[in-house]
Amino acid sequence: MATATTSTPALDRLRPEEQAGLLPALLAAHPELIETLEALALARVRDVDVEEIARDLERRLEDLPPTELAARAGKQPGSYVHAAHAASEIVAEALASFEHELWRAAALDLPDVDRTVLLGIVTGLHRCCDASDAPVLAHAGPDTPLEHASWLVREARATGVELDPGEVESFCPGWILLADGLWSA
Repeated sequence: MATATTSTPALDRLRPEEQAGLLPALLAAHPELIETLEALALARVRDVDVEEIARDLERRLEDLPPTELAARAGKQPGSYVHAAHAASEIVAEALASFEHELWRAAALDLPDVDRTVLLGIVTGLHRCCDASDAPVLAHAGPDTPLEHASWLVREARATGVELDPGEVESFCPGWILLADGLWSA
């Protein structure tokens, strides 16, 4: 938290949630900082890149631990969970934080940001279509990335977030943007 010119021994030793808890107290004591902090917050939310989002998502999905799948699939107390169902749930959970970023940008009415985030997610999912070396994705099924991307495009469109078909084609060769989602050519 400290900069090269500032020494803050107590702040540097606080846990992240303790540091975050200081912000409301600071704003209550110094309301003149609200505009500055709002501008900083918007700058942070606007700092998005299609390639970075796609790379982060691809890495997260490819690195899903097979041990998690093993723990959730098969015989469970009172039921049996098919590996494909467990894998699909794990993939959906891994996508949740990326989707949160999309909905946050949409709620803030930042159209360039929400489109960039959506295109980054779709691109990351496109890159995961060949899941042969990612066991959880492989168990989820070969259509899982396309299905998730198509669902998300439909949900985003319902909130007014639209992708450009040319951009989708450029970032996701073989995927076509249709009125009702995405399709594999």
